[in-house]
Amino acid sequence: MLANVETDKAVVEVEAPCGGVVLAVRCSVDTIVAVGAALMWIGEPGETVDEAPPGSASGGSTSGE
Repeated sequence: MLANVETDKAVVEVEAPCGGVVLAVRCSVDTIVAVGAALMWIGEPGETVDEAPPGSASGGSTSGE
């Protein structure tokens, strides 16, 4: 399990969609994240991540404030 995602109605366990290691985490605990946004990147050990600009379809998060 990678994370627990909490909504108004449920807590959902998010499992890894593929094998590998977590290369980068895109959000922190208690952050409100848009549906479909990347929470983290998974890849092979030693692989680098080219981060997408905030707010793009593949990443970005929005503060809950």
